[in-house]
Amino acid sequence: MSSKANRKRRCEIRPPGMELEPQTGHDAGTRPAAFRILVITDQVRQFEKIERLCRQWPTIDARLTWESDAKEAASIIAQRRYDVALVDDCGTINAVDVLQRSTGEGSPSIVVFAEHDSARGEIVLEAGATDWVTAPELSPQLLERVIHYAFDRERVLNLLRSSQERARHRASHDALTGLPNRATFLDRIEAVLARSRVEPSYHFCVLVVDLDRFKVINESLGHQNGDRLIVEAARRLKRALSSLDTLARLGGDEFGVLMDSAHDLRAAEGMAAALQAQCSDPFLVDTHSLHVSTSIGISFVESSAVNPEEVLLNADTAMYGAKSRGGSCYTVFGEEMRSQAMRLFDLETELRLAVENEEFEVFYQPIYDVASGDLNGAEALVRWRHPRHGVVSPAEFIPLAEETGLIVEIGQQVLHQACRQAAQWNLERRNGPPLSISVNISPVQFHKGVVMRDVLAALASSGLSPHALRIEITESLLMQEISAAVRVLRELGARGIAVDLDDFGTGYSSLSYLADLPVSRLKIDRAFVSAITEGSGRAKIAQAIISLAHSLDLEVTAEGVENEEQLAVLQVLGCQHVQGFLFSRPVPAEDFSALWRSRACA
Repeated sequence: MSSKANRKRRCEIRPPGMELEPQTGHDAGTRPAAFRILVITDQVRQFEKIERLCRQWPTIDARLTWESDAKEAASIIAQRRYDVALVDDCGTINAVDVLQRSTGEGSPSIVVFAEHDSARGEIVLEAGATDWVTAPELSPQLLERVIHYAFDRERVLNLLRSSQERARHRASHDALTGLPNRATFLDRIEAVLARSRVEPSYHFCVLVVDLDRFKVINESLGHQNGDRLIVEAARRLKRALSSLDTLARLGGDEFGVLMDSAHDLRAAEGMAAALQAQCSDPFLVDTHSLHVSTSIGISFVESSAVNPEEVLLNADTAMYGAKSRGGSCYTVFGEEMRSQAMRLFDLETELRLAVENEEFEVFYQPIYDVASGDLNGAEALVRWRHPRHGVVSPAEFIPLAEETGLIVEIGQQVLHQACRQAAQWNLERRNGPPLSISVNISPVQFHKGVVMRDVLAALASSGLSPHALRIEITESLLMQEISAAVRVLRELGARGIAVDLDDFGTGYSSLSYLADLPVSRLKIDRAFVSAITEGSGRAKIAQAIISLAHSLDLEVTAEGVENEEQLAVLQVLGCQHVQGFLFSRPVPAEDFSALWRSRACA
């Protein structure tokens, strides 16, 4: 047999005549019906010896292929076309060279040495061999055993590799959408930052996309439907991206987009518009048709002197800027946003300390009876006595307190302070009509379900009569939590606690709800009161609110009364109660006490 003619020889022991196909792997739990064995040797006799040994296996089919070219053999091993490779190291073929050329990642390989050599055995094992044997000791039984061992070891390694790959995928991808997660997204930002460091002209951008009102949808329709919305949103957003871009789920209803190549800000803004367009059509979730807009923040990166977290934070900050503008828009990050974000961060830190140290003080604005002129009530308004900045307006910290949930604890402190103070004032003037105290309740307190608990605790600790307490809620709160709010309002009313509907006319409520709401008083917003003498549209709205309240047997309080002309018009229209700068600004308790005593003596 000439070596050239027989450089490659296939020996198919059973069944004969079957063509060999590339190895594609076997089921993890089973051995193959026929072992595909690649014999790598430059010696015909060695191949024939192995062939004779395989013929003696009583139950195992074997299909042997002979390869005498070391380079070609390494390539075949790397392609994993065989169950096992036998590498003959007895002739001129160097087993270590073959294994290293195959990168050690191919088919399991067994090396055959001419004689026992433990040192060289360690070397071939390090190079990627599964096992090694010596030619003199080869027998059908030994060959069968080492081949079975090699295959079983490879099967276990495959299972382990598959498990590790799944674990890596779980660690790097979002379980719900299958998108890259936040950690992977940051890694990809780092990769493009590395590119920008060596290519100064290379620019990219990161966008953060947030679904508007997702929290309301999630809580109203359930988390399962919320998940369906997230999955569909991910599918739509991906349609706007090119193959070079990355879409990731950062958490909750927040997605990240990495535009791998954005030549200028216009391209980034074009991407934001495309993402919003993908979400413009209604989402069909279960039986619900949902209109979901998006708020998008853009961080256009022109400098490599940043880190991935900073790039993502900038886009996130811009997204919250879009949210603050009412949502359904996009905002580009600017340095002024960073300063504002730092101010908010510092404010939140100080606000938490203020809650712990009880730095909040209640100011009181008197409420007068229009007909008699009596001071018969007060609205409790919180102020923050900052240790360095003095009195801080609620307009500066209430939105942040609501966003962080700190408003719940602040609301508790206000309720307790106001009830204690009102109880003391009423105790001082036992013979006169009682003073009622009006306390605002945040929508967040309703959402947390703590209103009844906090109100009853404040009444119990202060000794204030429930009939002297009025709870003020906003019209917008009712529209968000109508069912839950009505239940709480009825509980309050059953205990003798009155409820006022604040800022009436500024929301979008349906008048059909108003007749059935357990409220006793409407408060006209100052925006309508300020125009009441002008004959404008707003003045007509104020007149209509008073007329509507009378038809429903509700009282009316006008806020923001600043001059005698406004007061005179309100008297003619039948408004029962007024408050505003005409009478007094909100004042600390001691100043209100003096005013209360002076009115009592008048």
